[in-house]
Amino acid sequence: MHQYSNQPEVVKRSIDEFMRTLLEAVIIVLAVSFFSLGFRTGLVVALSIPLVTASGTPFPFRELIILLAASVIVITLLVNGFTLPWVIRWLEVRGDGIAEREERAARLATAQAAATAIRQELPRITEASERDYANALIDEYERRIQRDSANADRRRQFDAVRDAERRLRLAALRAERDELMQLRESDVINDEVLRIIQSDLDHVESLVSGSGRRGS
Repeated sequence: MHQYSNQPEVVKRSIDEFMRTLLEAVIIVLAVSFFSLGFRTGLVVALSIPLVTASGTPFPFRELIILLAASVIVITLLVNGFTLPWVIRWLEVRGDGIAEREERAARLATAQAAATAIRQELPRITEASERDYANALIDEYERRIQRDSANADRRRQFDAVRDAERRLRLAALRAERDELMQLRESDVINDEVLRIIQSDLDHVESLVSGSGRRGS
């Protein structure tokens, strides 16, 4: 009797061929996801592979696929993190400074416009306290004009003075907050007054902190 085919062997080869084709297809999908949609999306695609197939058997090579996807992400992050600064230094990449110059010109123009507007209002101000406040505002805008129109060394000097002023203001705000909490703990003020004053202090602190970030 001659054996023309070994049915179990044929089925096994067919299954193996299907598994190889499936693994290749999944790897191709992952590669496309990594390079077109990003690494996080690629990892999501890998993790979305089901644990078992429709027949209930474990999904083939699932752990290997997830391991490869995670390894690609880790290696890419490490390579970029360690090599990018070196590449930038090697290529001597420098910022063109256009954005900084445009920002400084815009700040200079807005400060000049504000100072001019206040000076135009001065003749109509009769109260001495209001005139003092208006002059203080003009002085503040003049300092900004001097800072934004100065060269780099002079700007650093202005920034050092401004940083010192900002530290003093923040220290004063901390003292106000401490005193406010003591007043509340002593029942000198109630919760409503506490919230109102805290809101005012939060607003002032955001302005002071924001001025430091803008000048950096």
